[in-house]
Amino acid sequence: MDTQKLKQLIQTIPDWKTKSSEVLFTELFEPSVLFQDHSEWTWKGISRVVIPENNTMFGREGCKKLQDALKAAGEELWISQISVGMPLTDPEIQGTLRYLDAVGFVPGARHVADAVNRMISVLEQNNITTTPEEVGEVQAKLLLELYKQLKTDHAQDYTQAYREAMNVWDGNPETEPEF
Repeated sequence: MDTQKLKQLIQTIPDWKTKSSEVLFTELFEPSVLFQDHSEWTWKGISRVVIPENNTMFGREGCKKLQDALKAAGEELWISQISVGMPLTDPEIQGTLRYLDAVGFVPGARHVADAVNRMISVLEQNNITTTPEEVGEVQAKLLLELYKQLKTDHAQDYTQAYREAMNVWDGNPETEPEF
């Protein structure tokens, strides 16, 4: 885990000092960032998309079903374009993939759509895996750092005020500044 990066992420959350570690974790874990992969996808890449329900890949069978469904819809051009590579983030392509999955023609096609266009968490965006307990530990360290800085600043302010008072002191023992 990248503790330094997690510190930075925690500090971006409004009122992070007063929130519980569970609330902070939830805010960091909640999908709130749009992820889009505009790279050129081919059938090989599509076949490697993981289907989380059964932890398998979309595979050759999924690609075959998708090709058959696209042919039936008169979208042969998409088939040839994917063969050489094309971005799959286009709203029409996204809608088609999600529709084909929803009606059962191409089970798992929504995961192909999600592979290139989905909401992700700030943690996923920064490639951080953590727990509420680790977030609490980092938050506690941050709060301790703030407390130390506050105490140090207070002592330095006090010392500076004493120094300034001594610089203007006229030497009278009765008015000598106290430290």
